[in-house]
Formats: sequence, C-alpha cells, structure tokens
Amino acid sequence: MKVRIKDSSIRFRLSSSDLKRLYKKGKVASSCKFGTSTAFKYSVVSNKKANPDYLCIDLKKNHIKIELSSKDVKEWYKTDLEGFDAEMDNGTDAGLYVLIEKDWQCLKPRDEDESDLYPNPNS
Repeated sequence: MKVRIKDSSIRFRLSSSDLKRLYKKGKVASSCKFGTSTAFKYSVVSNKKANPDYLCIDLKKNHIKIELSSKDVKEWYKTDLEGFDAEMDNGTDAGLYVLIEKDWQCLKPRDEDESDLYPNPNS
C-alpha cells in the first residue's frame, strides 16, 4: 500500500494483494519507522456497520485510518471499480480531498517490481 500526501489531499493506492487482504481479512496496514521508537502508520479497514455513502478518514497518534463499508470493499474487490474519493470538511476553505484507488502498473518501464499491481487499463 502506498500513501501520497500533497497539501490538503491524501491518496492511498492498494495493490491487488492489499485489496485481497482487505476483502478477506478486513484490514490492510503498513508503517514507516522513524528512528527506534516512532512510526507513521496507515491502514484501511472494512466495517460492516460503516455507511456505504461515506468515506471515513481519521488521524490519531501518527496513524491515518480509512474506513470503508464491507459492501463497498466487496464491490471494489470483485469488479473493475477503480476506487473511492471524497471531499471532507477540515475547517478550511480548501477542505481535505481523499482518494483510495487500485494501484496500476505504469505505462513507462520503471526500475520497480510491479508484478502485484493491477494491469493499466490504458496499456
């Protein structure tokens, strides 16, 4: 799982195995260690009680968590649906833009293993 942050937007990109884990286990998580005692954590969880009309994101103690309804996760996993996005109120005029999507293979060759990424629909 990858996270990209720019100003007031955040984008989560899940590989095919990430999305499979989210669908089967209900959670996919990762972290980035800073020194020996601090980590930045990020996760996506599936919740049966979550409203399928809303995308929830929360930041607590170095952990960004996105919550999706189990219904949405199932549809995402079993179809060609690319992902979900939402604009959220964060107390500023710009708001917070959140995007969670399947991670596609790049159109140009890169020095990176892309074997677990989704085939790019534009290739």
